[in-house]
Amino acid sequence: MTRTNWLPRTATWALSGAAAAGAASVLGYPELAYAAVVGGAVGATGAGVLGYRSQQRAMLMQSLEQALAPLVGDRSLVIARRWKGWPGTPAKVIVTYDPVAKDGDPAWRQAVLDAVQRRLEVAVSVDQHNRRKRRLVMTTSAGSTANPAEVRVQRTIADLLGASTRVGALKMNDAGEVTSFQVTSIPTTKVAASGGYRVKVERTFGTVHQGRWRCKWDLMHDRATFEVRPPFPGIVELPRAHVDPAKDVLKAYDKVSIELGVDEDGNVLSWRPAIDPNLMVVGAPGTGKTVLEHSVLVSVAQYGWPIWIVDGKAIEFLGFRDWPNVQVVASAVEEQVAVITRAHEVMEHRYQLIVQGKASEDDFEPLMVFIDEWSDFRANLMAWYSATKVKGMPTKPVVLERVASIARKGRSSRVHLLFATQRPDAEYFGGDMRDNFRARASMGRLSPQGAMMMWQDPSIGTTVPRGCRGRATSINDDNRAVEIQTYWVPDPRKAKRRGDDEQLRHLDNLRPVEALSRHSRLLIVPPDDDKIENRGAYAAWCEAAWVPAASRPDLDPLQNEEATAQEARALASPMAMFGIELPALPASTASEDEDPGWDDGEFGHEVDVDPLGLSIGDLVEIEPNHWVTLDQEPEEDPSDPGLVMLCWRDDVDDAGIHAIPLGERIKARTAIYEEAA
Repeated sequence: MTRTNWLPRTATWALSGAAAAGAASVLGYPELAYAAVVGGAVGATGAGVLGYRSQQRAMLMQSLEQALAPLVGDRSLVIARRWKGWPGTPAKVIVTYDPVAKDGDPAWRQAVLDAVQRRLEVAVSVDQHNRRKRRLVMTTSAGSTANPAEVRVQRTIADLLGASTRVGALKMNDAGEVTSFQVTSIPTTKVAASGGYRVKVERTFGTVHQGRWRCKWDLMHDRATFEVRPPFPGIVELPRAHVDPAKDVLKAYDKVSIELGVDEDGNVLSWRPAIDPNLMVVGAPGTGKTVLEHSVLVSVAQYGWPIWIVDGKAIEFLGFRDWPNVQVVASAVEEQVAVITRAHEVMEHRYQLIVQGKASEDDFEPLMVFIDEWSDFRANLMAWYSATKVKGMPTKPVVLERVASIARKGRSSRVHLLFATQRPDAEYFGGDMRDNFRARASMGRLSPQGAMMMWQDPSIGTTVPRGCRGRATSINDDNRAVEIQTYWVPDPRKAKRRGDDEQLRHLDNLRPVEALSRHSRLLIVPPDDDKIENRGAYAAWCEAAWVPAASRPDLDPLQNEEATAQEARALASPMAMFGIELPALPASTASEDEDPGWDDGEFGHEVDVDPLGLSIGDLVEIEPNHWVTLDQEPEEDPSDPGLVMLCWRDDVDDAGIHAIPLGERIKARTAIYEEAA
């Protein structure tokens, strides 16, 4: 359709008025000259206004014809009648389509309606449909202008999934923004053939409509539901556990649920010790592993369970030494050996009671044992054991096997383990040991080999954003790996040191009620020199006596006078070891730990590669100095075979698609797969 050329008509009227005015003046009729000028101006204005309106209407009809052409055929005729408004909307649209149109398809008529509605931006309905004459008459509803956001959604879906799709069940927020909708009559075969295509649809829609969208595909019924993906919260404070202090601790055992965090929908993921007796937590420094352990400790304490802690780094649990129901925090390797040995003895003793018929599993009070930083503990243990081992002792310390024994047999005796390490390496954590920890959480981003050890899948947990502290991967009730934001609990020692009243109030709210603060602190009495000389240090510490802390204040570290910040700086100075005094540095408020950065050891050097050879978890540079992680396997674009789709996710949890021509190369750093030890 040719655009209406209205400018010459406008100019003609204006020039004609001017010419008539000039002629009237020459002929001596000035009054006619004025009338000629006014008449020319009015005519020019009218011609311009009407001409511009006609042009806009013609352009709208041209756009409508182009939108309808794939549905009604190139030889179709589209007529609009009874225009209303400025530039106007036709009250009736008549389409005479050619024989190629699939007017027998139930979805065809709706597709035509959707196309007309998208272009006219008004609600449209079918008035008449004569298949013999191939004539479709549609009317627009007066005063029912379609919501622009709704029209835009319909247009985007038609572009992504085809004109035969229908959009319905839209939900909108108070700001008039679409938050969810349903799409029917989707091209199921095309969608089912490629998981990458489904991701492309989701992410392209999110790019166009500026949001984190997800789609639930119901391929059985040829439909899909799109919805705005709720954002993960940055920090989620641990809520107080719902514990009834009047209930018997033993009878409530089966109901104990330790909340770990929430997924993006706000669903709480929990650990049920009665079902899965042990919990494994893996995470690199700075990912929030220790904070998750603290939250588990606080939750367990609220149920009145006794807690024993092996602090592999010696300092991560010092703030909980006076926490209710925390009986011992072992920082030195000798004490740590004593704790594991005594926990194993508790387990074996309970098994003997069952065998002798003196007790049953329901009679045992749960015992929670934390083993933090397993690799550090193991390294310290091996060094100490080698230095103190006496003739006749095993090559390796028996305590290592005792940890594995507790993991295997602890459930029936209600001795539970929380096992934490930076990496689930086979050297420290073999398959038999790992399989006894069905409840797991991996903090932050895993390497492919770490994901394989942790989840038996090299892709799970490898795309977690590095900039989101406390973000973890765990297993939900459907046995599916999901991302969660773990609960946050401040460190009592640091909160007290900094004088952070808000954090201290939060901690006070998490303390167990008095009725469930049942277990007092214990101290491990160092064996005397004679026993160490006769039995060896390892055996002597395994047999060390445990006493209430109140009975041995001389051994209680909590009785030590706390140094001021200024004094602590002086004591911690490297020069203090040499007796050299330096001017004291001014005390400052401590800051939070730095966010973790890239671990370059996980990836190879930057190279130009064929994108089709990349895998989930690899890094690619989509813009200068903007490196992202692939979270889907690369594949050719089903809708454009000349392109390769790279679905990505970055460190601040943004996601998108980067397309490059087939055959081109891209800068990448591929994940390094280490051989299992």
